[in-house]
Amino acid sequence: MILREKKNFIINVIKLLITFFVFYFIFKKLPGQKLFLNLVSLNIKFLILAVLSGFLFTFFKILKWHFLLKDLIRENSLSKSIDSYFIGMSIGLITPGRLGEVARVGNINKEKRVEGLSLVILDKIFDLLVVLILAFWGFSFFFGIHISIILGILIILSIILIFNQRILEKFSQIYPFKKFPRLIEGILNLKRRTLLLNFILSFLSYFLVLIEVYLLVNSFEKFSFFPTFICYPIVMLVNLFPITIGGLGIREGTAIFLLGKFSLSPATAFNSAFLLFLINTALPAIIGVAILNKNLKDSKIIIFIVTLLGALLRIYKISERSIWLDEAITAQVSQMGITGIILNRSQTGIHPPFYFIIMYFWIKLLGDSEFTLRSLSFIFGTLSILLLYKFVNKIYDKTTALISSLLFSLSPFLIYFSQEARMYPLFTFLALLSLNFIYDLINKEFNRKNLIKILMVNSLLLYTHFFSSLLILAENIFIFITQRKNFKNLKNWIISQLINLIIFSPWIYVIFTRNTPEVYQGAQKLSIFTILVSLYQIFLGFTRIIIDKWNLSNFLLLFFLILSFVGILPPYKEKKGFLLNILYFFIPFFSLIAISLFGKSFYSSRYLSAFVPGLLILLSRGIKKLKFPPLIILLILFLIGLYSILDLSYYSHMKTLNRPWRDIVSFIHENSDSSHKVLITESYYYRPFEYYNRGKLFYIPVNPDFFSDEKLRKELSNTKRFWLVLSDHNDRTLKVKNWLDNNFKNKEIFKFYKAYIYLYEN
Repeated sequence: MILREKKNFIINVIKLLITFFVFYFIFKKLPGQKLFLNLVSLNIKFLILAVLSGFLFTFFKILKWHFLLKDLIRENSLSKSIDSYFIGMSIGLITPGRLGEVARVGNINKEKRVEGLSLVILDKIFDLLVVLILAFWGFSFFFGIHISIILGILIILSIILIFNQRILEKFSQIYPFKKFPRLIEGILNLKRRTLLLNFILSFLSYFLVLIEVYLLVNSFEKFSFFPTFICYPIVMLVNLFPITIGGLGIREGTAIFLLGKFSLSPATAFNSAFLLFLINTALPAIIGVAILNKNLKDSKIIIFIVTLLGALLRIYKISERSIWLDEAITAQVSQMGITGIILNRSQTGIHPPFYFIIMYFWIKLLGDSEFTLRSLSFIFGTLSILLLYKFVNKIYDKTTALISSLLFSLSPFLIYFSQEARMYPLFTFLALLSLNFIYDLINKEFNRKNLIKILMVNSLLLYTHFFSSLLILAENIFIFITQRKNFKNLKNWIISQLINLIIFSPWIYVIFTRNTPEVYQGAQKLSIFTILVSLYQIFLGFTRIIIDKWNLSNFLLLFFLILSFVGILPPYKEKKGFLLNILYFFIPFFSLIAISLFGKSFYSSRYLSAFVPGLLILLSRGIKKLKFPPLIILLILFLIGLYSILDLSYYSHMKTLNRPWRDIVSFIHENSDSSHKVLITESYYYRPFEYYNRGKLFYIPVNPDFFSDEKLRKELSNTKRFWLVLSDHNDRTLKVKNWLDNNFKNKEIFKFYKAYIYLYEN
């Protein structure tokens, strides 16, 4: 046994090395960038049709296997056939010659396994014969009619052999079948109708593959069906040679060579072949792995992997974007000292000081680089994955908890906030901590110790962001509903809330006595459109360029909303947990809408970010409620693939999310001396400018609506050269430029993303 395991290990290592070498030679001729550009330009409609064809192919393959098993085991169910097929695919992918597919017999009775093994072999023989039949014209085209005639004779003889029981009975007397007579018995016990049906389904399956390839190729470029019909059966035959992992590289290389004879581009040939592998082979294999490891969700290693994945996604390119206005405010306010922070924050009323105080100590310890400023959000964003898992596991189950944590980990919307020097990841972390404590309070002990925990966390929440009051409102509704018959608990809860109110009362005074600056209000007046845009952002992130290019945004939003709605539907095993979940998202969501209907609009996906996990939980519950494991796995894989594309889009377009203040200031520094001055519009954009400027050049913030000609002329009178940074190119800011054009000499113009730089001489 040990010797065989070593042998299989050595074979797999050799196959892996060959796979790497094959891909190395392919990529040497075909650069990865060209493949990627070809991939993102595909026609999504053709791709969807190809995927559906692939699913139909898998369905026919499962049906074939089920009909074979039904003749052997009458009581065999379709669900068992599905499980055994996927298990065989998963093990077959990594074993020499796909021998691992014999694992299909693992879940049938021991006394029937040898006969079951013969059915696996027969199933594969049918596949081979059908591919050979389909390859007949290809062999004739490439190798001549004589080879095709020999091939045709072999096919006919093989079919006669399989369908003739007398000949098969004679085989049972020949070595090695004589040693294992039950191998032949398994085939002999099959009804002729089952054999014929199996053969027809095999033919339909592989003809579907040709249609699937045709659709995949046409999703990249226009191509006729004839060369697909001629070439691809040969590609499928070559794929049977077990010299690489899953035929990788060999299949793609052969497709490039044969389809290239009909002028198909190498990038399209490679991508279509690789996508075919993903849809028809890799995807069923992954489902099989999940079925084999149904109890793996109970292992702590999975949530550790999900958390690690979330951490890597949050730290990757964390310093890529320039610091923007709000982050510059964080950097500057956090260096004012504790008293200075409290006084500064009390001037605006919307963002309390707790986050800035933490940041003050963080900067003292590590400095104020872009990485340091954002790393605090990265830490809280990563820790929130674990807190979410813990909370969902309490209110529902481990499967829903894992799906929720995975979606949170991959979400481009939440990754964005974990890479921004603002308080939202801390807000989310404290919100989830509070929810965990609330649920423990009603399910474990409603005592002083647990009440103090909630009081402390909720006080920190209120001093982190004012809209945490909406979460506390939701928690109060939850407590009053669940404890309505327990007067003692209600009394203790009310006392704790009064204490919380007293602790936060200084900031309540600030809120009601200070005017909130317009910069903190919603960019647009509340409407159905702004609500839909926020939902797009929550589910799909801020950079959906690829998805928008494929015109899928509306479809995907509807898909997410339907799954979330399914998550709201009964049955409710844990009613209290479900109630807390519903209140956690919908009370803040509808409250922000209600607040924004009267006067100022505060509705924003940014302010909803701390409550988004509640929506992800409902989405995960909707997936879990589908109950059929392969469909659940398929949906999870689809979401992983979708979020991978969205995350890639986010990382590829990060610089377009913020004005490139780092580049702007660097450019001005490189082309200036200490005597130069800089004019900045809008006036508040001096903050990100100064973060990078570090006092090197003198700057003058200019408000386009209230600038004084005389004062500005006086400030520029002794300056030979100065710069104008036009942060927004609109009628308001152009007032400043037009005045400068009329009074000074405009030397040069430099364009940056969402900003223009003008050089003037006095």
